[in-house]
Amino acid sequence: MSKKGTERLTDLEVQVMKVLWDSERAMTNSEIAEELKEETDLSVASVAQLVKRLLQKDVLEVGEHVPVANVYARTFRPKLTREEFIAGELLHIQKATSSDKKKGLRGIFAALFMVEKENGVNRQELEAIEHFIQKKKEEMKDGE
Repeated sequence: MSKKGTERLTDLEVQVMKVLWDSERAMTNSEIAEELKEETDLSVASVAQLVKRLLQKDVLEVGEHVPVANVYARTFRPKLTREEFIAGELLHIQKATSSDKKKGLRGIFAALFMVEKENGVNRQELEAIEHFIQKKKEEMKDGE
């Protein structure tokens, strides 16, 4: 097994993860397929294969067994958080685009602000970013 979140996820695997991240509870393959119905034409069997790959990549875990019709079905929930996934993707982009980690980080921030400019950044988001930066600065002071 690989370290959690270090293996890249396919687009379809990410769609399954988004359904689970947005859910308040663990879900069965059938429930995941139902949620994906509008975006994809995936059958329950295809979703089951995606879930199997996500389990192998150690980003999902098996939840409870719940009754469905005359049988019991396994439920699944994410082990990898949305934030951990995003961090892994950003790290991959940073490694792919820059040999200098500091310049790569600046590039990532610049790109994020370009995306936010198109989507409309608001004051609350900027304050949250400032909070993260301030917290990181304080952690760096404590480590000196």
